[in-house]
Amino acid sequence: MTIRLRSRDHERPARPCPPAAASGGRGQTDLSRCGPLQAAARALLLLAALAWAGGAAAGAPERAKGAVRYVSHGGSDLAEGTLTAPWKTLRHAMRQLHAGDTLFIRGSPRPSFDPEDACASPSEACWTESERCGGYGTCSPLHWVAGEVRAAGAGEDARLRIAAYPGEVVIIQPARGDQVVAMEPVPGPGACSYVTFEDLVFDARNVVGNVFKIDPKAIHDDPSLHCKFNKVVGGKIRHGKFVAGVALVGSSWQFIGVEAYENGCQTTSGDHDHAYYIQGVRNLVQGGSIHHNMHAVQVWNEHINGKGIEGHNEFRSVDIGNNGFNPWCKARRQGCGPELALYHDVGSHSTVDGCRVHDNSCGSIGLSGDWGPVPASHSRVTNNRIWGNRTDAIYRGNASDAVVEGNAFGPPDR
Repeated sequence: MTIRLRSRDHERPARPCPPAAASGGRGQTDLSRCGPLQAAARALLLLAALAWAGGAAAGAPERAKGAVRYVSHGGSDLAEGTLTAPWKTLRHAMRQLHAGDTLFIRGSPRPSFDPEDACASPSEACWTESERCGGYGTCSPLHWVAGEVRAAGAGEDARLRIAAYPGEVVIIQPARGDQVVAMEPVPGPGACSYVTFEDLVFDARNVVGNVFKIDPKAIHDDPSLHCKFNKVVGGKIRHGKFVAGVALVGSSWQFIGVEAYENGCQTTSGDHDHAYYIQGVRNLVQGGSIHHNMHAVQVWNEHINGKGIEGHNEFRSVDIGNNGFNPWCKARRQGCGPELALYHDVGSHSTVDGCRVHDNSCGSIGLSGDWGPVPASHSRVTNNRIWGNRTDAIYRGNASDAVVEGNAFGPPDR
């Protein structure tokens, strides 16, 4: 069975249960093709993410628009980029796309390939290309940097979507370099915005830096210049070595149902190696898990303290467990503090709701401005389940006006 999209003459095959997250996929999610439990989970994530996005205008399901293109190891860059005549390289494919297009990356069928194999032997799942990416050094072809013309989205109804082919494992693992995915503000409105990454495994084991390096050159106190409204839906973020799996100064990003693990290896760098190191505003991490990282999450930006910027970062229904030690590179956390820490202005007006924070080597959730003049004020820590951490208590620091209520301590009933 195929479902024909309104996109020239290309076809997209039906998938068992499409992603459902705040307009993260093309068209409306067909829950009739999911199992009952999976359908219920997908529906809840969709409803919650739509509410977060601010209603129909900001979070309506995306409509199919633009061309549907394909890239496969068995293709040719002289081909047309169709299902039957795919392109061969990501480098070429990324230069052919336009706002509203979808690029499906072919991989290996899930039943026959273990994604933890990490591309140790040649596999259709592994995409190891790398190339220069401006001031970031070397990255995968998935980068948006100054000096290059690269397609991005043009609004919620014209997103650029880069996705694993339905039912296949796709690992973006550059053979060398500095980052896996890099974005910085480039000339033109929205030139690094409205991009959706879907069901991809991002692996930084062969690069020296982060999995996602987003806006490190941005002007910290002007969120209007940030790469924003981008989404990572499903998939994995792993093996970022220095600073973070996701080093994010950008604004209004969504990470929906992502598994982030085994990030942070530089024990000499101090207290900076995290799965998510967020310095921007209005970002959402929802669903998914954050586990076995040196640190889990830190929301911190000392550069904008006292400038009246409100963070509005949100963490909803995330499982945060077994952090403090990275078994992949055998790096253990130095010092001890909350695994989900909200600090300074960017931590203000933020929300931690419905999360499970457990079995971490240090603390649970912290709200503070102890390292700067401004506390993480007006934040909400509600309805979380906390157990098995070295310190389960929620640390409020000088965020005296935070709402902390409805939290339960102790493991859930089995």
